[in-house]
Amino acid sequence: MLEDDEVRGTGGSQVLRKGLRVLAAIGEYPDGVGVSELARRVHMPTSTVHRLASTLVDEKFVAFNADQRQYTLGIRVFELSHSVTRTQAISDVAAPLMQRLVEETGETCLLSVLDRNQVLYVAQVPGTRRVRVSADVGSRVPLYCTAQGKVLLSSLPDDELDAVLAGLNLERRARRTITDLARLREELSRVRSRGYATANEENEDGIGAVSVPVADPLRRTTAALCIAAPVLRSVQQRLDEYVPLLKRAAHEIERSITMVSNLSLR
Repeated sequence: MLEDDEVRGTGGSQVLRKGLRVLAAIGEYPDGVGVSELARRVHMPTSTVHRLASTLVDEKFVAFNADQRQYTLGIRVFELSHSVTRTQAISDVAAPLMQRLVEETGETCLLSVLDRNQVLYVAQVPGTRRVRVSADVGSRVPLYCTAQGKVLLSSLPDDELDAVLAGLNLERRARRTITDLARLREELSRVRSRGYATANEENEDGIGAVSVPVADPLRRTTAALCIAAPVLRSVQQRLDEYVPLLKRAAHEIERSITMVSNLSLR
């Protein structure tokens, strides 16, 4: 594995860049490639390529066939590729339904997934009102103080949830942020039982949100669908009123995902 000191600063960027060049080159040889040919392909010393490839093997981005002395792409690459494809498919399916939610409510609609113990925004349809919530696709927010994050957390098996919670820093981000772990666990239990989550000025003062889960064909939560609005319009009663609309849209997304999945298996 690359040590922390090795990947810091300008030198670390160069190491990373070289490693990515090696990984991309290995992808050009679906039947495998030896270290000498790989070194010629990327114009690096054989010793450097061997060191970088060994690190990629350790991290499962590359596989090494000891008998043939050749490298091929590893399981992590395929896992990442599947994850990107799945997320893009969900975003494509969700887009028209998110647009309908915006037309029904006038508020911003967001689609998020769990990534590296954070909420990752993968799609947004801006609200139609002059004062509205906005979030950049590709940006991240904490799990513990957002409606989407609570939905994603509550869907985890207990052992995974314990591991994630143990690594979270429950810092105060707004006036109603839950900073006590016991209270957060109680909140997640309520989310599990009622099937949706709210967050009213927990991540950012002046913003409220409500979110529901979106499940894959195996009934595993794969995303969170959310409506976010300024608190001047998103009092708790109003957020709760959005739940049926969100659940209807989530069920339609799930149905479409199942249909796409079934077609791909034929």
